[in-house]
Amino acid sequence: MHEIVAELDHVNHTWQQRDSHNYRNTKRLEAYNTRRAWATDQEEADVE
Repeated sequence: MHEIVAELDHVNHTWQQRDSHNYRNTKRLEAYNTRRAWATDQEEADVE
């Protein structure tokens, strides 16, 4: 029984790490898209 609990703890920890990693990547992607959208707006403003 103890082994099963230890295994579940390990799996749970792995998923938590993966979730936090996905969260960081999502935030990074949002920041990148925001910057890119801003740069596109600036380029269009320069053209006019």
